[in-house]
Amino acid sequence: MDAFRSQLTDSVFWVDLRATFSGAMAGLLAGGVAGILAGLVFSRSEVLDRAAAPYLTLMNSLPRPALAPIFILWFGLGFTPKALVAASVVFFLLMTTTMAALKSIDHDVQLLTQSMSMNARQRFFKVELPHALPTIVGALRLGAVYSVLGAVVSEMVGAYEGLGQRLVVTTNNFQVAESFAVLLAMGIMSMVLDYSILGLQRLMRSRIR
Repeated sequence: MDAFRSQLTDSVFWVDLRATFSGAMAGLLAGGVAGILAGLVFSRSEVLDRAAAPYLTLMNSLPRPALAPIFILWFGLGFTPKALVAASVVFFLLMTTTMAALKSIDHDVQLLTQSMSMNARQRFFKVELPHALPTIVGALRLGAVYSVLGAVVSEMVGAYEGLGQRLVVTTNNFQVAESFAVLLAMGIMSMVLDYSILGLQRLMRSRIR
């Protein structure tokens, strides 16, 4: 804890923390929104799902640490590579989860909505979204952790600033206590994102009701 407290008094530490948090947050938002929308579209169209499935599986099978140096070559050492690596992890997690959640609605419930003459909008907001929301939020919470990991991996491969780069420096200098302090900061960052998502879930539930 002494090492962690000493990190808090280091102005460079806060620069690194902000760099990692911004990359992880951007990846979580971009990957989360895109993944949910893609899952919604593919769950509605069996043709699109079957046509895109091989390509999506191929893209999802690519190891994220291998993507980091490619993104760095394209976009340089900065914000964009870490955000893209984080988004690539979150996107597929949210897409597959959203598709599974929307397709898991009981057939009898679907027949009931048809008998009540619900239109597509009513069916989505009154039946499908409340049913899928807990599963999607669970995936978002996991995605929050993965977004931090994705940003850190990108920074460890190459970056001017960030907790990943800071971890590389401390481990190369055999600063064990400082390395654990950086890991603790990563864990706290994931917790902050996790609790933020829980707050968003409560807000959405109140709006839906």
